[in-house]
Amino acid sequence: MLMEGNYAEALGAFERESHERGRMSGQALAYHALGRKADADAALAELEKRFAGEAAFEKKKKAYEDRDILTSRVKYEPLLRNLWPDPRFKAFLRKMKLPE
Repeated sequence: MLMEGNYAEALGAFERESHERGRMSGQALAYHALGRKADADAALAELEKRFAGEAAFEKKKKAYEDRDILTSRVKYEPLLRNLWPDPRFKAFLRKMKLPE
């Protein structure tokens, strides 16, 4: 629906979505497509607040499992600074055998 330009219909479908992350991301996309910038920004901010840390840890876990060489730089990555105080970050460093 969204791809076909049926933005209002897509928004209704996203609002009925039972999967929270899917519902929230769909709403943000539909609001944006409808030109409802304030609603889109609010939906995106809530999505980031609820799931940003979770997504970051999932990606780092996958990179570790795939033996991605860049994973060794995780401790010094400035874009991850907001994760540094999180206990999961310290656990990840221990798993990587990096100093906390």
